[in-house]
Amino acid sequence: AFSCGLKSYNGAIAMLPDYMPCGTVLEAAKKAGYMTGLVVTTDITDATPACFAAHAYLRAEEDSIAAQEVGEHPLGRVVDLMLGGGRCHFLPNSSEGSCRLDDRDITKLAQEKYGWNYIDNRAGFDSLKLGHAVNFPVLGLFAKTDIPYEIDRRHEEDVYPSLDEMTQTALKALDIATKDSDKGFFLMIEGSLIDHAGHGNDPAAQVHE
Repeated sequence: AFSCGLKSYNGAIAMLPDYMPCGTVLEAAKKAGYMTGLVVTTDITDATPACFAAHAYLRAEEDSIAAQEVGEHPLGRVVDLMLGGGRCHFLPNSSEGSCRLDDRDITKLAQEKYGWNYIDNRAGFDSLKLGHAVNFPVLGLFAKTDIPYEIDRRHEEDVYPSLDEMTQTALKALDIATKDSDKGFFLMIEGSLIDHAGHGNDPAAQVHE
């Protein structure tokens, strides 16, 4: 509903009740010449980011969503920057840390076919220099699934970037990339784990999110 401006059914990923895909605000921005980005603390294939850059009958189709997000999409690559978790949906099921149902390597597809610069750890994130050293398109997957709750993550700052750091990086990088353009950028940022803490009835985690 937020991404397309149209009401749909529960579990839909940018789909209408008649199972036809609906155009999203991110896709429209890209088509109009804007830069685009997604920053989340959950899997980058989770429902909210997916709804802006993919189309699927059900939110559980995360293997397909991963491929669409990197460019295997009806409109081609529509995202310039993705930072978050969910690495397991991008790795072939023959490799450690994968949760795909097939043996496709989406990180390889992203880099070799669609030109993504891929980073998967804290050192890679730090190399972006909070957005001052980003080569687009950039795909940063910093956890196998979700980045830990902030109440836990802050004790592992050498492992996982925070939502604040990822947001600063995305805003600065997209700002620099569009400074000589009359077009700006569209960036969807989600503090995803607020929702998880609510589902889990975990007020300590939720307040820190």
